[in-house]
Amino acid sequence: MPAGSRVPRTGKMAKRAAALALCLFCALPRSAAGAPTATSQPASAPTAATQPGVLGSFPLDANTPIYVPVVIAGKSHIFILDTGATTTVLDPSMRPLLGEPISTESVLLPGGGRQTMEAFAAPDGRIGEISLKAARIVLLHDLSKFSVLCDRDVAGFVGMTLLRDYVVRLDYDRGKLVIHRPDRRPHPEWGEAIDIEFDKHQCPYVYAALPGGLELKLAVDSGVKQTGSLHAAFFDRLVKSGKLRTQPCCAEVMGRVVRSKESRFPSLSVGTIRHQGLILDRDESRSCLGLNFLVRHEVVMDFPNRKMYLRKGKLFDLPCPGGRSGLHVTVREGRLAVLDVEKESPAGRAGLRAGDILLRMDGQRPLIGGVSVTSNRLGEPGRKVTVTVRRNGKELTASFTVAEGI
Repeated sequence: MPAGSRVPRTGKMAKRAAALALCLFCALPRSAAGAPTATSQPASAPTAATQPGVLGSFPLDANTPIYVPVVIAGKSHIFILDTGATTTVLDPSMRPLLGEPISTESVLLPGGGRQTMEAFAAPDGRIGEISLKAARIVLLHDLSKFSVLCDRDVAGFVGMTLLRDYVVRLDYDRGKLVIHRPDRRPHPEWGEAIDIEFDKHQCPYVYAALPGGLELKLAVDSGVKQTGSLHAAFFDRLVKSGKLRTQPCCAEVMGRVVRSKESRFPSLSVGTIRHQGLILDRDESRSCLGLNFLVRHEVVMDFPNRKMYLRKGKLFDLPCPGGRSGLHVTVREGRLAVLDVEKESPAGRAGLRAGDILLRMDGQRPLIGGVSVTSNRLGEPGRKVTVTVRRNGKELTASFTVAEGI
């Protein structure tokens, strides 16, 4: 995320901004639709390192966030690996394992605004062979919504203050995440080497070429599920030039409805690797590449040597569905609900409203953990969708056909 904080060098910490990527799944982005699903399993205890320098090896699934097991006080907890977050974040359920607060942090939230969070000394714990104390401080924030959306207990996010000293390998073709120590050698066998720059908050950035000869620096944010976003100033410039067509999109960020636009980009290149037809959102604060971009490659992020290696993976040509239903969903009290309905849209004309509780979709009860699958179905042009909702205690059924979009 585009704002963050340095870890102070003294024990006395003044208030400061800290980055926190909390838009994962709250934004209800599209998942890797059509991706071959690896056997989805909870993050387990780390496997023994069998190669020199390997500090941890964990399962990796293209259809979920990047889960890592963190062992604290002898118990394994599920964390999400987030290269877009400066600081490691813990859920309040972990509070008994922490000492007294060290400071109060003013955190810049996704989509704007700030929230005050308590900061603590990092507890004694391990990710594979990596000590959690290397993060130095952790923030406390309610992550219960992520637990509902992910259909498992999410105890925290691992940020860059912990990851900055290591090499993170995302091998989606083999379903494996590996974290290991760096060396000083180049590694052409890992793929094409792309230079990484770090902002003042320690978040990684790479350059990408876009239509119209535009070259931009984009954050590499594994905590964002969608393909990525483009800063509003550049997004609007491309739209005005006639190079992009847009359609509305909608997300819930920290309990707020955020309406924006999205567009299908004719090209996006990182190094010599060129993509066609990726969908990026308009963002008021920054440009980024998210998880739905990363899953298309074999990725090695060598943070100490400031290199990201990319190689085309089996999911490189994964489609980005761009149909328009006008129906945007979220989670309310453990159930899927309608977040927003565009008035002049198939769902709007079918009579659906914000706040409707989604009971059935095409005759089946939608799974909370499969919320991105639901969003994908609502993005398939030509698909006929029948939904049953509860409104004011009554059940109502509506049907519509997803329209052609971008």
